[in-house]
Amino acid sequence: MGTETINRETSTSKTVVLIVAIVSSFLTPFLASSVNIALPSIADDLSLNAISLNWVATSYTLAAAAFLVPLGRLADIWGRKKIFQMGMVLNAIASILCGVAPTGEWLIFFRVLQGIGSAMIFGTSMAILTSVYPQQERGRALGFTVAAVYFGLSVGPLAGGFLTQFSWQSIFYLNGVIAIITTILVFSMLKGEWAGARGEKFDYTGSTLFIIAMIALVYAFSVFPELWGFGLLALALAAFAAFIIWEMRQKFPVLQIELFRSNKSFLFLTSRL
Repeated sequence: MGTETINRETSTSKTVVLIVAIVSSFLTPFLASSVNIALPSIADDLSLNAISLNWVATSYTLAAAAFLVPLGRLADIWGRKKIFQMGMVLNAIASILCGVAPTGEWLIFFRVLQGIGSAMIFGTSMAILTSVYPQQERGRALGFTVAAVYFGLSVGPLAGGFLTQFSWQSIFYLNGVIAIITTILVFSMLKGEWAGARGEKFDYTGSTLFIIAMIALVYAFSVFPELWGFGLLALALAAFAAFIIWEMRQKFPVLQIELFRSNKSFLFLTSRL
């Protein structure tokens, strides 16, 4: 009887984790692609120029890319479910705030928060999935999540165009509702915690260098061909170089640089991505 109960709980955890991973894999590409369709309406409503409008889209992607690696590492130390829950809550709150943003500046700020929340979600959902599913079952589970990513990219423009007919705010409200439902599901049904690096120190210096490098790189390409764009590019390259050197000397790096040198399979996989 005890074994049956354990098996039932394990099966429930797998199902919940798979649902959560599918939803989180869907949300990020869906939000990015649907908001792009709503940009003209956002510009008219908030009186944004071309540069500010570009940052409505870019700020989200930039924040998600810059914080993905550091927050993924933090999740390994503090607990993946904990960071995932915090990311879902932040994403839900930021989505609602985006919908009520009174100005373009506030919208861009809330989009940054939304991007950080998405980094917390995207950086932990796959890790939780692989922690719960045994190796022989991961392929099928990962297949569902990959399908969710492309489904989000495909349906985003269609849904964005439909929702924009009512209001561009409805896109953010829908994202917030989905995030709230997922948060409730995680809090109520997902048991246990996963922290593969519990007790290890967090690399604040390496994380800061990585964030600076990513921000400078994306910002540089957004202002080309202006001269100071080349200065930002030089800063990004210098920060990346300092990041790599620093990480190779750390006992607990935020990113294992050695994987790119010693593991050819990993290097080949990342190059394909």
